[in-house]
Amino acid sequence: DPNNTEALYYAGNVLVQLHNHTAACETFEKVLSLQPSPPDNVLFSCANAHTLTGNYQRAINLYLILLERKPSSPSVYHNLGCAYTKNKNYDLAINAFEQAIALDPQYAIAHIHLGEILLMLESFEDGWKEYAWQKEWYDSITSKAITSWWQGEPLTNKSITIITHNNEAELLLLIRYAKELKNLGAKSIQVLCNNQYVQLLKLCPLLDTVVSHDDLSSISATDYHVFLIDIPHVCNVESKIPVLHTPYLLADTNVVAYWQSYLKNIAQNSYKVGIYCNSNTTDTETTMYYQKILNTIIQTIITLDSVHFFFIDASQSIKNSLKKVPDRVTVLEEINVHNGTYTDVDLVISPDCLIGHIAGALGKKTILLLNNQNHWWWFLHKETTPWYPATTLMRYNHDITKENNIDVTVKNISSYLQNLKDT
Repeated sequence: DPNNTEALYYAGNVLVQLHNHTAACETFEKVLSLQPSPPDNVLFSCANAHTLTGNYQRAINLYLILLERKPSSPSVYHNLGCAYTKNKNYDLAINAFEQAIALDPQYAIAHIHLGEILLMLESFEDGWKEYAWQKEWYDSITSKAITSWWQGEPLTNKSITIITHNNEAELLLLIRYAKELKNLGAKSIQVLCNNQYVQLLKLCPLLDTVVSHDDLSSISATDYHVFLIDIPHVCNVESKIPVLHTPYLLADTNVVAYWQSYLKNIAQNSYKVGIYCNSNTTDTETTMYYQKILNTIIQTIITLDSVHFFFIDASQSIKNSLKKVPDRVTVLEEINVHNGTYTDVDLVISPDCLIGHIAGALGKKTILLLNNQNHWWWFLHKETTPWYPATTLMRYNHDITKENNIDVTVKNISSYLQNLKDT
């Protein structure tokens, strides 16, 4: 029976699990068309699927219908807030998240998403407090037994452990707040983090000890403990972004020496531009958008005199395009993020926000290409970022077509490079 609504509903859920969100929307919409008064679960699933496909207004309309039926549902208000956020209706999103929290004050994900919007709008004091609800999700074995949580007591000659969680970009961004602990007199700072970040954080001069969650026997006893995302408001610096004009990450000196020698031999007397392509993203639409930008870069600004381009982690289509300009380009395979290429190229260009954080923390001149949905820490509309003074943000302009965005971005990169060369 092709009109069996129950079977269609379950088929839609399977399609969501398979990440075929467009087909899921079509299936759920068929269920809605067959039922004059569809069940709440069908409306909810259909709205969620539309959010995943980017049809935010349809999702919003369905959530509003649901709220007429279920005005006391925190989950519907939360998901409505997410759709409003994606649709850039930030005031309405804030209201929806606040409604969800009013109905369920312990609704951690609603607090977190509210915090993200407030921080993006640079409402730091309230934003940090809401965003800090992430600590409810930390699964650190040690955090469950800790009683010596730092609440702002004097730190003079005291030791403190910072507990982090599994978000590398956030970790790179916020570890700068360790400087606030030093400013308050902390004699030693120990960081507890996931194993994959240990080597990276050991290159941070603000920290004294870095220990993996997997190596609890190496943890030293300290006077206090604090979650990384709690530091801004516990330190009473909610409205202050610590702008560190000197790098707060360092690269391994042996690796740096190797890459300095390697790059110098390839591109003597040239302005060196490292383009970190991030060809491994699972977002097909975003990947295609950036591939077009990179291909256009190759066709246009690659002809600039005395500029040598290093392409890292390039897709096969990019590599094929680069064969046309072999004397101006070096293709490097994917390189571990702890390498020294960041430190010796003159400019980093990337669509990968993680690369932006690493290069920014290393103090490198950076152009970060932002798509139409960005993390809160890049704020709104700014072309520069207070987090990383040497970074330029090139944003997606929603008022023009995708093709025009590509042309504008490439033209801006070309002008940026020309200005740097002239100076």
